[in-house]
Amino acid sequence: MKITTTVDTINYEPTEKSPLIEGSISTGKILIQGRSYPENAPKFFQPLRDWLEEFYKKTPGNIEFEIDFDYVNTATTVILYDIIHNLSKLANEKEVHVTWKYESDDVDMINKGNDFKDLLGEFITLKQKDE
Repeated sequence: MKITTTVDTINYEPTEKSPLIEGSISTGKILIQGRSYPENAPKFFQPLRDWLEEFYKKTPGNIEFEIDFDYVNTATTVILYDIIHNLSKLANEKEVHVTWKYESDDVDMINKGNDFKDLLGEFITLKQKDE
């Protein structure tokens, strides 16, 4: 796994067990895409969580967070909940948009996206990948 960070950006290269992650403070955009079942999810996501602390403080405008999983394990889901919950706190100060993408036949991802929306708010939009 290779992670690169700058003052403005973070980038995780994807592996068989871990997703692509790209984020930029200046654009206010974050993308998580692929499969996520790392052996130690808290350790894997810690650099992202550390970087997000600066992202939350310094992003100048709207926040766009795109989640596009093919598969996600329970440990990742728990961490993702925490990340989106922290984003929801910013919804009073900034426009926050979370897009949860899914395949039309992936009932598990549809259900997880709806669960996140029910728990965390209307700023989460579910979008079918082939639309």
